[in-house]
Amino acid sequence: MRRRRILAADATRWTPEQYAGLLRMREAEAMGGFDLLRDKLGTLRGYATESPRRAGYRSLWLTDEGYQKFIFLLSQDALAYFQSRGAEAKFVFKLKGVNGRRLFDGGTGLLTQDGVELYHRVRRKLPAFWRYPDGAVNGNVRPPKELGRSASAAFPPAPAQAPRGGGDDSKALQKVVSLMQSGYVEITHAEAQALMGETKLSEADLLRQSSLQLIATKAKVYYLLSPSDPLTAIVARSRAAAVP
Repeated sequence: MRRRRILAADATRWTPEQYAGLLRMREAEAMGGFDLLRDKLGTLRGYATESPRRAGYRSLWLTDEGYQKFIFLLSQDALAYFQSRGAEAKFVFKLKGVNGRRLFDGGTGLLTQDGVELYHRVRRKLPAFWRYPDGAVNGNVRPPKELGRSASAAFPPAPAQAPRGGGDDSKALQKVVSLMQSGYVEITHAEAQALMGETKLSEADLLRQSSLQLIATKAKVYYLLSPSDPLTAIVARSRAAAVP
């Protein structure tokens, strides 16, 4: 923590807030923080420190200043992105995730932690959805019906993009069909959210640790689960509770 300049040189202990800051820095590093700083600033000077490792190797760590600069640059990118998706400048700081939490801090204009996580999904081309002040929902793919009214009628569509080697959807749909033929069953976005709530795992963790498959096409996001997966019991309970 001292190398990262989270702790003062004479500090003898750290606070929970400082430890949380360390975790945020590690998360930023995993999100490509060094690349973003290099791309935007052309240097890491003052923003990273080297840490000696065994066998003469060294690893880079973000400093506190580097993390703050990373969040600033990421927030600028996110602002431009959400505006390109139809968010008017006067409303962009009022955007919320579908969980109701703000994506931007209204005072600083920087991404909140929820905003960082959502925009990271956007950058990784994973399905991500957000809500406008009037309640309309938008996303980087078509929002599921259970999230409510789509923003398509209230906001202009995203700028047209050049096709990316056509056939992406075709391959994705072939994978959906293949999984279903092997026995996988489709679950809804709400049921996938219920799995996260019950297991206390993130979507990324579930994709790594369970049979859950997420396949996104331009028209729809598919969530598929193996019937032999213990998680199907949670889905079954959720469906049973929904029956009047």
